[in-house]
Amino acid sequence: MKKPENSIFELYPKLESGNWIRMDIHRRENLTNHRFNAIIGGLTDLIKDSEFKVVLVLLNATISALNRFDLYNKLRELENAYPEKFMMTELWEEYGHVVEFLDSGKCWAEITDSGSIQEELLYFPKVSSFTVRFNTDRPETVFYARGNLLVPPMNRMWLPRMITTIYEKGMDYGFDFKKKKQIYGNPGEVSKK
Repeated sequence: MKKPENSIFELYPKLESGNWIRMDIHRRENLTNHRFNAIIGGLTDLIKDSEFKVVLVLLNATISALNRFDLYNKLRELENAYPEKFMMTELWEEYGHVVEFLDSGKCWAEITDSGSIQEELLYFPKVSSFTVRFNTDRPETVFYARGNLLVPPMNRMWLPRMITTIYEKGMDYGFDFKKKKQIYGNPGEVSKK
């Protein structure tokens, strides 16, 4: 992968300070009124009631749902009220920016509903993976690799409680994401014969 011309930290200097959670939500099943409000409510509580820092990456589907459920301005208000703990960005222009951030030591977790990132996060031992879904088409990342935790979007309490519990007591519950298995082979060698 070609290194991006500009660093993610040049584009978003705020990310340089602290230990961030990167978040992206875009799957159709999470963009229903109940689930999306549970996710955004959980994000809001996480910002207001904890010390966690979150960067929410806005994909087209995310923006559409924020507008449809009248949440976009509420998140802008949250961003203004907690500028050191919460920021929203447009979709990062290059995947190299995602890799740079995940590998930087400035990101301790990813909250996502994406399928492919569940696989990729196995190769970032310092980054915990929280998948906001009721199930996954990558169950091996949960059960075999032990590098991914499902966070069902049932209500707004689940997200902040599970993030906080795993951050504070993860090993007590059998989650040590630093020991997750890289089950898809070695990077750059997966498709070689």
